[in-house]
Amino acid sequence: MPVILEQLSNIGPQDRQDLLKIYQDYPDLEPDNLPHWIDEKLNSGQILFSGRFNDRIVGCIWALPLADSWLLDHLCTRTITRRRGVARQLLTLLVRRANEQHTGLIIPAAPQCAVIEALLQELGFTRATSPHNLARLSAPLITHIYKYEPDRAALP
Repeated sequence: MPVILEQLSNIGPQDRQDLLKIYQDYPDLEPDNLPHWIDEKLNSGQILFSGRFNDRIVGCIWALPLADSWLLDHLCTRTITRRRGVARQLLTLLVRRANEQHTGLIIPAAPQCAVIEALLQELGFTRATSPHNLARLSAPLITHIYKYEPDRAALP
């Protein structure tokens, strides 16, 4: 299942329907509030990265631009595509994009999801204590993060 990474700014009706299917089972999100939540995220300046397969969004992750990195959150894949490597491909492609743009990546640690934490380490993320300035950006409070830093020594 090859996935194509896209940065979405305009969401059409089919993309919106795909996003609603993806996030309907996400913990801490109310299914009835999902359309409003999606609009709120888009209107707040966050970037939506999606993984597309056969013209349908099968996974996505949100990114909040910071000074020299993106704060990632709400990584999720569609239920029927889980265990097929969608999250791995999405994160791998996002790491490649971050390298091209010389941007770091930060994602909150998810101790309840050992598979994602192992994947992050495999992709070159390192676990760290969350800087204090991230505490104001999230609820619940982020105590640990995974960071990915592009090879800044190779910058021109």
